[in-house]
Amino acid sequence: MSDMHDPYEDQLAAARYRAERDQARQELARLKDRSRDTTMSAYDLLPEEEREALRWVRGHGGLDEVRRDFQDAYNRRSELCAALGIDPDTGWSDAMAELDRRLMPEGMEWLVESWPRFEDGEPVRFLDDFERYGDENCVSVVIMYSDGSFALNLRAYSKGERVNRPAHEMVDVNADAVRVGDKVYDVDTGEGPYEVYEISDGVAYLRGNDTPCYLRPERITHRAPVLAADGRPLREGETVWDTKGNGPYIIDAIEGDGVARIKGNDLDYFGADFTHERPESWGQLEEDARSIARDIAWNLGNWSPSDFENGGDDVQARVLDLVRRAKALAGVSE
Repeated sequence: MSDMHDPYEDQLAAARYRAERDQARQELARLKDRSRDTTMSAYDLLPEEEREALRWVRGHGGLDEVRRDFQDAYNRRSELCAALGIDPDTGWSDAMAELDRRLMPEGMEWLVESWPRFEDGEPVRFLDDFERYGDENCVSVVIMYSDGSFALNLRAYSKGERVNRPAHEMVDVNADAVRVGDKVYDVDTGEGPYEVYEISDGVAYLRGNDTPCYLRPERITHRAPVLAADGRPLREGETVWDTKGNGPYIIDAIEGDGVARIKGNDLDYFGADFTHERPESWGQLEEDARSIARDIAWNLGNWSPSDFENGGDDVQARVLDLVRRAKALAGVSE
């Protein structure tokens, strides 16, 4: 099959790249002087929007590096405008609007939702291998129908039907290929590493403990898990507490170097800093009791004075006294 290359795609990619760089131009000009002062006090005085821009500049190699990249991008933009006969000062916005129109004509958004996808949700791309009716093929033709059905190389699929990769091809939860001989881990338990010794019928057969086992691709990862203090692997998006009982926090990212980040700050944490269940302690129990007492006072209004005959015998005091009695039974001093 001949390798067909559409030069228009190169022009489009270059145009989008230029547009992104144009958006950074004003930020660079505004930060030119301020970025030289990296003291914490000066940084704290900046508005959040400018601090975000400054972090972006630093993350891309510093102001000098970004300036060089911007100049290169600007030069390529000028060359593209010249090749297309576009005035870079007056015709660029119109050209981008025209490119957007060509990319997604009005009323054709359904194509994005209906586009063929593999079992793991990854979109099908040209030259991908797939299996249909027991035959392996390479995607060279995609036909989309208005009812959402489609065809690959004239092989029909119903709306929403997933495309199968060849039996010998499998990808893990991170879309990395799974092959015989690979070292992998169980996503749910964090156990491993296992060695893949066979791939058949859509599952990987593993060995590495006393009893060989098998896992489906959605349970497999090549990345060593980051384990919490309770021994369970951390996952992005789940709720955790730190080992002192503070929280809850949301895991925002799991880094490849074995650290985790939480939403709300940019600090790195070890997996062992977190647990999936809030740790119990006498201090936490007392805080819970005080919280219940405050809720009672807010809703019933009997915080003080006592609604009962004996002073100190109101509902809130009874709740707080339960902790004292429990500590006494456990032999814990005040």
